[in-house]
Amino acid sequence: MLKLGIIININLPKINRLIKELDNKFLIKHYSSLPPHISIYIWESEPELNVMIKEIKTIAAGFKVFSLQTNKLNFSKYNTIQLEITKNLNLNKFHKIIVERISKFRDKTAHSKAIEFYHSFNKKEIMFIEKYGRPNLLSNFDPHITLEKFQPHLASEVKGFLSNFKPKFKIEISEFSLLEMRADNYKIIKKFKLDV
Repeated sequence: MLKLGIIININLPKINRLIKELDNKFLIKHYSSLPPHISIYIWESEPELNVMIKEIKTIAAGFKVFSLQTNKLNFSKYNTIQLEITKNLNLNKFHKIIVERISKFRDKTAHSKAIEFYHSFNKKEIMFIEKYGRPNLLSNFDPHITLEKFQPHLASEVKGFLSNFKPKFKIEISEFSLLEMRADNYKIIKKFKLDV
């Protein structure tokens, strides 16, 4: 059983320098094997990679390059540093296409961590978990760029360190990745270019 994900890698020198400074100052390096990214869809699957890759290539070929705008720095309840993305119809459409076309590869018998938290989800989130394995999809999709994760005891220091960071960027999205999520790292299986 593989835990797979589709992400959009974000490669901006200013952000990369900031993460390196953060990692060096606070020794956090949680995402050191994964660049800043937008998670599009995560699922568990049997290793049917060839069929999956063919489907993903078809999606990539049919979707044009687009741009995003970031507008705010956030800190999640899971201690991740995130850049909030201005509402973007192209990103939402891309997410919807990925979920609808890739969810058929999801192993519905695989353990979903989300099930452990059923009691905290509403009916719509439970329906998404049962159908897609995750609650934060489609109409619940809240896109953001994940930069790094830190230990809870570092929260005030990390927030202070980032207090002068100006998070407004325009970012062109021209590719995305299929990755395998392992217990202690991430492995990019294949990158896909969007149509120009």
